[in-house]
Amino acid sequence: MLRAMRRMRRPHVRHVVGLALAVGGACSGGGASRPVDPGAMAALEHDAQSVAPGGEAAVAFESKPAEARTLPPLENPLRLRLVQGYQRAGAAAGITVVPDERLDRAMDDLARALDDNEDPRSEAVEFLLGFHGIIEPYPELLLLGANPQAYDQLLARVLASPKLPRANVVTVGVGIDPSRSVHKIVVAMQEKSLDLAPVARLQPSGAAFELAGSLLGSFLQPTVYVTVPNGVPSERPLLTDGMAFRAPVACDRGDGHYQVEVFGSDASGPRVLANFTVFCGVAAPTSLAGRGGFVPQRVAAEDAERQLFALINKARATAGLPALAFDTDLAAVARTHSTDMLTHEYIAHISPTTGSPSDRVAKAGIQVTRLSENIGTSSSPDELHLGLMRSPGHRAAILDRKSTRVGVGVAVPAEGQHYRVVGTELFR
Repeated sequence: MLRAMRRMRRPHVRHVVGLALAVGGACSGGGASRPVDPGAMAALEHDAQSVAPGGEAAVAFESKPAEARTLPPLENPLRLRLVQGYQRAGAAAGITVVPDERLDRAMDDLARALDDNEDPRSEAVEFLLGFHGIIEPYPELLLLGANPQAYDQLLARVLASPKLPRANVVTVGVGIDPSRSVHKIVVAMQEKSLDLAPVARLQPSGAAFELAGSLLGSFLQPTVYVTVPNGVPSERPLLTDGMAFRAPVACDRGDGHYQVEVFGSDASGPRVLANFTVFCGVAAPTSLAGRGGFVPQRVAAEDAERQLFALINKARATAGLPALAFDTDLAAVARTHSTDMLTHEYIAHISPTTGSPSDRVAKAGIQVTRLSENIGTSSSPDELHLGLMRSPGHRAAILDRKSTRVGVGVAVPAEGQHYRVVGTELFR
């Protein structure tokens, strides 16, 4: 029996169809005599309508990976063999691959929360990352299925040509749910582009704290956005010294959730380097309502554009802002950029062939005095919009009071390929 292998990432979620091996039949040895894995027991008690992580929640958000290996061995060496395989591939490509036990734990939780053939809900992934104190945004994910008899074949298949994120440092985590006949395996990889001092997840009412960190690699121009409990995002002032920065943040808009985001810019344009939730004067949730995943349904590109446009204006109405007019000229530019990103398998504001958003708009002969762009990809229009709204910087573009028009352009893969939505939103 064969299972689909899907590679995902958000804000750009990628799916690559491949083969993951699932071999039926009895396990070698006396299965009843093997130790019971805690993950299996948790899976039996799992409520399909909520995501409940195991273990203790992190006290602080940390940018330093947790390298100590304290997880149970799960009766097989698959986790270690996968990590070592990615480390060998990284060494050959000049990429440092570092195991992160927190990411292992988060992916263990995700593996237990997913049913067969489901894509993860982005909110579920981000909740699990935050619960385990991880600041980096949505990782690149590889979903696999195999039982122990097929592990060698699976490893050979996956590690024959492993695809690593383009970064100097990549953290990797492996989650395994052995409670089902075909084990659910989730591999996560995150780019490491920010060194941030620890930030407590829970802050007292009215507290003030500081973001202090440095951009890594080729990233420059640190920018900090925060969404306060009433849903209003804003850019925060900061002090910079080269790639280092310090930004004061205060719980000054009442108790609740403060979504904190750090951007940096490189040759491909601005990118999210960290996105996490600080809880001021309230308890952090220990579970997330709703399922861990969903089965994507194919939506035509034109329909996805209409859905995203409607969702943008719904968000603006909720915030008490006027609706945006649909701009067909901007939409044509946005659609072309989405097609370029889908065809060439990248997500970036600056295209190797068409340049920046301003370059693309100018080439189309469109006169603008102000312009902003959101880009992303996910498994559905709703998921894409929700992901953008959970990002303070992208949310700020959607809720910008000065914008009056928007062009939305979407590209989707051809029939027979794993479905995803690649979207561009241009505001003026």
